[in-house]
Amino acid sequence: MRNLEDMSPTDERFWPAVGQLSARTGHHVHEQEFHIFPVLRRTCSDDELVELGRLADQSGKLAPTRPHPASPHEGAALALIAPGVGLVDRIRDALTGRGR
Repeated sequence: MRNLEDMSPTDERFWPAVGQLSARTGHHVHEQEFHIFPVLRRTCSDDELVELGRLADQSGKLAPTRPHPASPHEGAALALIAPGVGLVDRIRDALTGRGR
């Protein structure tokens, strides 16, 4: 997504990048729907699933809204900085009107 921000649809790299993003997104969705969610349904109670959904929704509200390629992608460092980065992103979004 970060690469696409710097391209216009007339750039020869644009549509291959869109195709790559689409393929990766499809793989991610497939992995969740056919592997992760079925395991969760088999191993978690209804109450646990509701709590997991609540936590996922809450983390989405704190997550960054823009790409940050130099930031960590997982682990404790990400957990530590993501809420702050997300807050800064939301302030920038509000000031620039992004997302309206």
